[in-house]
Amino acid sequence: MVSEKKAVLIDALLSDEKNLKPSVDIICKMLEQDGYEVLIFKLCELKLNHCIGCFGCWIKTPGKCIFHDDSQKILKAMMQSDYLIFVSTISFGGFSSDIKIIIDRLIPNILPHFNYYHDEIHHVPRYLQYPKLIVLGIQDYSDKNEINNFKLLVGRNAINFKSPNYSVDVISKKDSLNTIRNQLQSLLKRNDKWPLKDDILPVMSLTMPEKSDANLINNKKALLLIGSPKIKKTSTSSVLGNIFLDRLKKNGWSTDSLTLKKDLLDEKGQSALFSKINKADFIILAFPLYIDSLPFLVTKALELIFEHRDELQNLNKKQIFPIINCGFPESYQNALALSICHNFAVKCGISWNGALAMGAGEALCSGEPIDKGSSFSRPPGNHIIKALNLAADSIASTNPVPKNAQAIISKSPIPFLPFNLWRWFFIKLGNMFWQKQSNENGVSNQEMLKRHYDL
Repeated sequence: MVSEKKAVLIDALLSDEKNLKPSVDIICKMLEQDGYEVLIFKLCELKLNHCIGCFGCWIKTPGKCIFHDDSQKILKAMMQSDYLIFVSTISFGGFSSDIKIIIDRLIPNILPHFNYYHDEIHHVPRYLQYPKLIVLGIQDYSDKNEINNFKLLVGRNAINFKSPNYSVDVISKKDSLNTIRNQLQSLLKRNDKWPLKDDILPVMSLTMPEKSDANLINNKKALLLIGSPKIKKTSTSSVLGNIFLDRLKKNGWSTDSLTLKKDLLDEKGQSALFSKINKADFIILAFPLYIDSLPFLVTKALELIFEHRDELQNLNKKQIFPIINCGFPESYQNALALSICHNFAVKCGISWNGALAMGAGEALCSGEPIDKGSSFSRPPGNHIIKALNLAADSIASTNPVPKNAQAIISKSPIPFLPFNLWRWFFIKLGNMFWQKQSNENGVSNQEMLKRHYDL
């Protein structure tokens, strides 16, 4: 008799991590004993493209990615299962790049439209039912700060992917099999608390450090790393990063930039990254929020930089300043990505010089020059320029970034309009924008809601 209960397990462990395989075996055995049919996807054996941020799965081929690879099999199985299980090592308190490549590709299973959820702006569901999300994170050694960030991240992912509930746990590679088995028994049975604004807002304190390490910079060489996967046209991350970079240049700094591309996965691209990193004193990391975290290529870049610096004997002093933008109006939704960047800096011995986290990036910029708002469809953006220049001037003069810089970039872009009213307008205008974009591609309002993977 075929079981009606189904579970999909996404195994992101690499072929050389055979010592971690017992964890997957234990999960599968427990599920099978409970009557579940388990379908396993080993990512190291699959062909997967990384998300390029084109939004084609929303406005051109609704519900399906424009790339025809193994992701379609995963998304279909996911929507026809009761449990969706991720098993992955942890990178700096977030998912490793090995599994981030597929997590970024899950957005076809939700709609681009916006609405309120737990008094926050999120996308709305495409399907009527979604699987419970269960995640097992694996660390080389126990790090409480990274564990806390990872658990919050999984909960935020569950909110955005419309899971009815979720559970997450973290094990160390040094844990005994008996310890792992006990943790997994609890993981499969319980439902964890939803992490909401009050849970992640404290992390935003990372945007403004108590003191600046800019006075440690010797040659004032700044490198802008652009982490948006939109490389065929100018991205919001590129616009924000270059405003900051130009301001440093006006203060007498030498500047350089590098856009992270697919060649990061080969030796030539990695050599180019390391060469620019080695020459820089100050790194500006500009990227969009992807599924509450860093895009695949940014995650991969940080992993590579960490490994590279770990191999070097004489490490030169460096500082880092991330500039993150998300599609939702609440800038605090960038908080966990900030924490991942901070954990990376700590592990690499790179000084943290604060950050700027911006909401409604696409609505306020969308890769266009930021000015006082040249059209009705795009609100004024002079406050964004003010915040970026304020932060750059402070760093250039070896002062801490002013605390009000984050407040300025986070406020309602329309003068005298309360932030809650700005969110209401954001929903209305955002939904109209997505509908207009799909219609221009010959996609009807009904086709936009298509469900390819319904049972």
